[in-house]
Amino acid sequence: MKKLIISLLILLASAMSASIHAKTNVYEGTIGNYKIHMVLDKNFEGYYYYDHRPDSHFKLVKTREAECSEDDYFGMDECHSITLQEYAPSNNKNTGEFVGLFIYNRLDGVWMITFEGTWRNKSNGKTLTFEVYHSYEY
Repeated sequence: MKKLIISLLILLASAMSASIHAKTNVYEGTIGNYKIHMVLDKNFEGYYYYDHRPDSHFKLVKTREAECSEDDYFGMDECHSITLQEYAPSNNKNTGEFVGLFIYNRLDGVWMITFEGTWRNKSNGKTLTFEVYHSYEY
């Protein structure tokens, strides 16, 4: 019984540690005129949803990450060029793509993180601009 309790405590501590390292950030913004929230982990993967349909989560999977070019990076603390593939909640079909820049800036004790670029609908080729942001104090 003692070994079981110790094993359970170790398992609980491991699960708590894993949840700390699996931290996500919630970003808010728009795709075109549509308000969205995007939830991403430190590897730039997660999901997003339209504010008018909060229970319908589109899975996001990173397919490309690179350092920004010097032209994109000018005046920023950090920048990553990212491509995320979108998968529909109903059938897990690859329905869209986000191509943009993750831009990190510090100002007066606040980190501002912005992900902006172009979203493309893969079924009809339609594109819209998107921008989401997250901020926190340091």
